[in-house]
Formats: sequence, structure tokens, C-alpha cells
Amino acid sequence: MKKLIGLMALTTSLLVHAGDRVGNGGDVIVCPTQRTVVLDIFQGGEDWGFEPVTREGTRPEIIAATLKEFSSVDSVIAAKFLARALEIEKEISELERSSQKRSKLVKFTTNDLINISDEGIAELPSGCEIVQAATQNQSPFPGEVKFTFQKDIWLSLDKDVQTSLILHEVVYEHMIEMGELSSRSARYMNAALHSGHLSNVKEYMEVSSFFAYKNLNIKVDGRYRVFGKRGACKVKLNQPTNDESSRSGTTIMVGRMNIVSWEENFLRGMTYFTQKYASQGACD
Repeated sequence: MKKLIGLMALTTSLLVHAGDRVGNGGDVIVCPTQRTVVLDIFQGGEDWGFEPVTREGTRPEIIAATLKEFSSVDSVIAAKFLARALEIEKEISELERSSQKRSKLVKFTTNDLINISDEGIAELPSGCEIVQAATQNQSPFPGEVKFTFQKDIWLSLDKDVQTSLILHEVVYEHMIEMGELSSRSARYMNAALHSGHLSNVKEYMEVSSFFAYKNLNIKVDGRYRVFGKRGACKVKLNQPTNDESSRSGTTIMVGRMNIVSWEENFLRGMTYFTQKYASQGACD
């Protein structure tokens, strides 16, 4: 039996001081007769059709396995996620080994973490509760860290759940950098990642369309970003120069065919590409 809970959506990044943003973090679902899971994974299976793939091994092995297929779709973002997740995991491992260890990036706390509610609409199994397991500080003051994990909850989690919590923080950090502030967006992306749903360009672009493709982080640098195992699809943004003969805008290629040329509206160009080409499997 489930009860529908409407949790008031708050801004993920709270403006505590001018320029000081304190973000939400990872929530877990704690139930009396079931294992604790990250909210992303629970909601992915319950609401979004993203059934998680079971992965075993050490935390670094599970992280690498989770990102393996995605890396052939978007090698740039996958490499960013992998490096950051392994950095956080390494710091956590050192904290686990020694209570004297101090990290400038991560800390454990035995205190309860105050829940910053931006879960949105969710379904919660009867008798279960949502608990804040990690928080993320977007602008740490001197002496503060970026990521805080509730120690007792962390130690109670299975290794694959720990890695999904780490990856939540990594995806959330990336999405905030791209201007997608809601942790609900990060949960959707993380759930899709854990289900293997981002293993081809078709699904990746369809998911990215929900975020106006900001998550792709295509920089205005005139170089092509390549998508897909075969490198069949390429996107670039040309920046304006002082040369009157130069042109700026979005250019997209599928194979050897230029399907978008100098489109000033990035979203319009990417939407056309997704609907007419990526969604038809042209990049996979």
C-alpha cells in the first residue's frame, strides 16, 4: 500500500548569502523490511520505468561499470563523471580507514542532516521514510567541505547503494553547473544512468531534451563534440569573431551530411536533430 506524498518543491540552491549557494544532496528510502536504496533508484523504477541494473564488485568497479556504456555515447561527460566519482570514493575510503583523516572535499558526520526538501511529487511505501544521507555545499567557506555524508547511514548501505549515492552527488553537481538546479532533474538523470538507459544516443538525446540539452555542456569553442560509438553524430557551436566573414551558431553533422548549419537558436537545432535523426537511431 502506497501513499502519495506531495512535498513542496523548493529551490535546490538556497541563496543563504549573496553568491553562497547551499544545495540539497542525496536522499535514501529507509524501510523496516527492505534494504535502503537511494531515492533516485527507487523513483526511477517506480515512476519513470528505469529498472536498475544489478552490479557487483568494489565501489570503483561498480562506478566504472555503471558508466561504461554511457562512455561510448558521450565520452566527455562520462569521463567527467568517472573522474569526479572516483575522487570522492577515494576520499571516502580514506575516511573509512582512519577517523583521524581529514579531507578538504568530503566529511562524515554523526549528526542528522537537515532535509532540504525539494523531492517534488513522489510515492513512499507505507512505513518507510525519506532520509537525507548526503548534502552538497555549492560554495564552501574556509574549513567547510563540498560533500557531507551521514556516517551511520553511509555505513549501513550496500556497496552498490553507496556508489549510486556518490553518482547522485556527481550528477547533481554537474547539473547545477549547467544551470539545471532541481535535484529532481539530477535524480532522473542518475536513475536513467543506473538503468542503462543512456547506452545509446537516441535515449540520451531524448533524456537531454528535458533539460534543453544543457547537460551536454557543449562549449562555444568551434570544435565538434562527438556522440555515439561510431562517432556518426557531431555538434559544435561557433563563436562570433571580429572577422565580418565569419559565422556563428550551431552546426550538426550526421555521418557526412550537414543537417543543421549556423543555427542561431541552439535549442531549436538540437530539437530538430533529436526528432529527425537521433530518435530514429541515426547515431547508433
